[in-house]
Amino acid sequence: MVGLALAMAFCAVGSGHAHAQAERLTILPQAGLESLAMELARSLERRMGLDVSVGEAPPLLPEAVRTDELALVREEEGGVTLAMGRKGGGAVTRTMAIDGESADAFPVSLAVEALRDEATIPAPPLDSPPSENAYVYYEYERPPVVREMRATPTLYMKILAGYSPVQDQWLVGPGAGLGLCISGHCLVIEADLPLVPDEVVWQDRKLYYRAVSTSLRLQIRPVIREQWSFGITLGALSRMGNVTWDREGADDERQRATNFGARLSTELAIRIAGPFELVVEAGIDMLKDRATFRDGVDFTYVEDRYTPWATLSFRMRPFQR
Repeated sequence: MVGLALAMAFCAVGSGHAHAQAERLTILPQAGLESLAMELARSLERRMGLDVSVGEAPPLLPEAVRTDELALVREEEGGVTLAMGRKGGGAVTRTMAIDGESADAFPVSLAVEALRDEATIPAPPLDSPPSENAYVYYEYERPPVVREMRATPTLYMKILAGYSPVQDQWLVGPGAGLGLCISGHCLVIEADLPLVPDEVVWQDRKLYYRAVSTSLRLQIRPVIREQWSFGITLGALSRMGNVTWDREGADDERQRATNFGARLSTELAIRIAGPFELVVEAGIDMLKDRATFRDGVDFTYVEDRYTPWATLSFRMRPFQR
């Protein structure tokens, strides 16, 4: 009898201790999630042996729940967020893509088990040093980006309109140019050919002179805007052509004539589409050695020392800053 009494007392004490050790959990559902909370409470009691109850609505900030509380909050984008208090402060959360019906209690109960395991790990203090595999990112002020100077090609076609004040006649012909540009300034090689030759009357003779003009010029644009630019050009000029004496009843006499000089001009370029621009240019050719026609010791000049001209060009040259 004494042994039976001792055994019954031991069982009573063990039962009371186990009941004391039973953990409690309060579910705080948002309005509309009460049916899910009730079914979830029954599932958790069966699976985890918890003493689960359903309470009132969660706080406005779900992360403000205590360690023995579970908040159920419906998200605006859909789904339900679970929030459980964490040991040492803070909360652990998880969002599930469910409708929030009572039939969703099983996947939610699995998520609650994972949250409880995570909530048992205290949050590290804010002033704790970083772990060995952590790193600290420092953002320094970035220096301004310096663009590389790139050479881009330029290619253009032009129509030349010149005027000879000495011969009192117009010079008209096509021309073309090719070069490289850096930051809007270009070095170009160009050539033009008048269609109408110069005519010179000398000693009752009519002389015709036509030459190809070739120049190497530096084009500088001190003013560059989004849609237009202004520039000046200067460079060396050379001409090579033939002087022809048209004699009646005899073969034409032809002499080669060359000269050298300088070409100066100003230009106004207007961008019309992409890298293409329309250019109006006016300048003057200044010759050091003028082309001549010789007959023995006699000779005559067949071109002017100074020749003003103007061109209209269609040019490809990207703007660079």
